[in-house]
Amino acid sequence: MILGNPSILIEGNLYEKVDELERKREKSLSRLSRQDIDRTLIADIRFEEEKIIQDKVRMVKTALEDRKTFEQKTCIIDDYTDFIYECWRNGFHEETYNFTINNGYNNEGKMVLVDPGELCFTKEKVLKQIKNEKWLNQHSYNRDLSQLLQDYFKDKMREEVTEEKLESYWKDSVKE
Repeated sequence: MILGNPSILIEGNLYEKVDELERKREKSLSRLSRQDIDRTLIADIRFEEEKIIQDKVRMVKTALEDRKTFEQKTCIIDDYTDFIYECWRNGFHEETYNFTINNGYNNEGKMVLVDPGELCFTKEKVLKQIKNEKWLNQHSYNRDLSQLLQDYFKDKMREEVTEEKLESYWKDSVKE
C-alpha cells in the first residue's frame, strides 16, 4: 500500500509505484476481459466502451464493523478463504490479500472482489505468496483486524491457504 510504505515518498519512488500499479491494472483488466471466468466473483464486472461497471456491494470492512461478536466476525474470514478457493477454481487470484478493502458482499450475501486491478493468473506466483505468507504484511491484516481477529486470520490462512489446496483447486487459465 502506498501510504504504508514511507520509502515510496522519496522523490521518484511514488511515480514509479503509480506507474507499476497502472501497468498491473491494465494487464489484469486485459487478461480478465478475455478470461472465461465466473464474472459474479468480481461483482458481475462488465466492460462497456471505456467504462468498467460492477454491482454495488457492501464492503467487508463495513461488514466487520457492523458485526458485534467475535464469532460473527470470524465468519467473514471464513467467507474469505472460501472466496479464495472460488477464484482459484476460475484460474485467478487477487494478490494483495487486502480483503477488507478489495472485497464486499453482493445483494445475495456472497463475497465478491471489487478491485480487479491486481490479479494473478499463474499458480507459481500464488504459491510463492503462500510460502511467504504475504497476507501477514498487508493493510487488512495489520490495520483492520483486532489482535484477536489477527490471530484467528493467521491461523485460518495457514490452515486453509496451502500449497496442497492450491494444487487441488487451481484451474489453469488461458495462456497469455
